[in-house]
Amino acid sequence: MTIVKDKTTGDEHRIFVDAYTLDVVPDESATETKRGIWSIYEQRLKNGIDNNLKHWQKSDELAKSIEQAAANKGVNINATVTEEILKNLVTI
Repeated sequence: MTIVKDKTTGDEHRIFVDAYTLDVVPDESATETKRGIWSIYEQRLKNGIDNNLKHWQKSDELAKSIEQAAANKGVNINATVTEEILKNLVTI
């Protein structure tokens, strides 16, 4: 599933593609008696988006703190790793 936005009207439309045939599957809204068309990925995101975002933010903060600590020590994190660089990083 992907969402495309009409540049003229600003309306968003969902497009589903059958993973086996690569055919476009017509979108169908859910009703009281029918589930409609939905994507397992869409459900997964709705159920876990907040939790995933928190983990991503923690990971990003950790990476930035490591980069800052290395920069404070004068270690170029983009340079080839050598024994000297590793010794400097261990004391961070």
